[in-house]
Amino acid sequence: MELSPDTAPVTNPARAAARAQHKAAEDAVATLERAIGTTGTSPGEIAETNREFSRLPNELATARIERDEAKQTLKPIPAKVAKNELDPSAMRAVSRLSHRALPMVCRLLAYNAELDLARSLNAYLEDDNE
Repeated sequence: MELSPDTAPVTNPARAAARAQHKAAEDAVATLERAIGTTGTSPGEIAETNREFSRLPNELATARIERDEAKQTLKPIPAKVAKNELDPSAMRAVSRLSHRALPMVCRLLAYNAELDLARSLNAYLEDDNE
């Protein structure tokens, strides 16, 4: 067996964290949009409703900016990275046999084809009617 660096692709934890942050920002925008709709349809004091209507659009604008920033942060982060980039000591054992397997299979197939041809020719040449 030969040891070599493990370059298998794995999920990027930095991207997972950025996706969680983006999802939280999306949820905040959705919550504020629902709050605006609820405030407009709920019966109550007019002064209270006016205060909510003056506060909620500003918060919604801020939440949308944060959502867009989270999306821009997410874009350049790759979805998968090599395992040895996350853990430099990650190694994989590679069998030396795998390097010789294709030539061995080709030799075996050639041997079987030659043997089959020889048996067919022997049967043909031993036939007295030919």
